[in-house]
Amino acid sequence: SIFFFKIDLKNRKIIAYFCPMFKNQNTLSIITIASLILVGAFSRVLPHPPNFTAVGAIALFAGMHLRDKRLSFLIPITSMVITDLIIGFGFDPYVYVSFAIIVALGILIQHNKKLFPILATSIAGSILFFMITNFSVFIGSNMYPQNFQGLIACYVAGIPFSYNNLLADLFYNSVFFFAWIMASKKYPQLAS
Repeated sequence: SIFFFKIDLKNRKIIAYFCPMFKNQNTLSIITIASLILVGAFSRVLPHPPNFTAVGAIALFAGMHLRDKRLSFLIPITSMVITDLIIGFGFDPYVYVSFAIIVALGILIQHNKKLFPILATSIAGSILFFMITNFSVFIGSNMYPQNFQGLIACYVAGIPFSYNNLLADLFYNSVFFFAWIMASKKYPQLAS
């Protein structure tokens, strides 16, 4: 039996509950899943340059490698929810949708695990994240006039953050996919 723990910061409680999605997962898969969630969480909580986190890479990786696609979507979202509670960021549906789209991109290329498709999809995921989240800033704030010039100004202001996001996605994707290749050689059941 696999149990998850819900942390209720408001009432200072920890609640355990059974997660039936994991009943058919082997131990190695569960360790992989838990590791991805923790890496994503730590990459957001530990000091880092703005937008240099592993969550986008985790979303792509999970979409490509996990058989249970529900878990592929659950992993980056769980990592975000945990850290949003810790950091105190509010729930931004545009950020969560961005990561769900990146998982879907990973699912689309899951049978083509070569360098170029992974690299191209990583870049595409970064660009989509930039476009969606900056649009969210544009429509959700009074920082920019609500016209085409305001939208362009919002995107231009977000460019420095997008560089870090792109570099993080490329870095963490390289680490995850290299580690997966090495682990698959040692544990062939991962490759299946």
